[in-house]
Amino acid sequence: QLVQTWGVALAAHRPELKRGEAIRSCWRLFNQRFTLGSYTDLPAAFYDEALEFIKAQYYGLTGQDIAAAEQTGMEFD
Repeated sequence: QLVQTWGVALAAHRPELKRGEAIRSCWRLFNQRFTLGSYTDLPAAFYDEALEFIKAQYYGLTGQDIAAAEQTGMEFD
């Protein structure tokens, strides 16, 4: 959900990008940053770092904190 929010913000700031293109672009950046084929491959140990990455990207784009429920420190089975 956070990456979707980031993508929507990217589309708003770059009108040449359609919303879907912007969201896919954010997913590509996320997956590249963590060397993933899919976000589902993200190891639990990197979850908090991934959240911080998304938050930083959103803040860098908008100058605002991302409006989402805090999810750091989630436990995984």
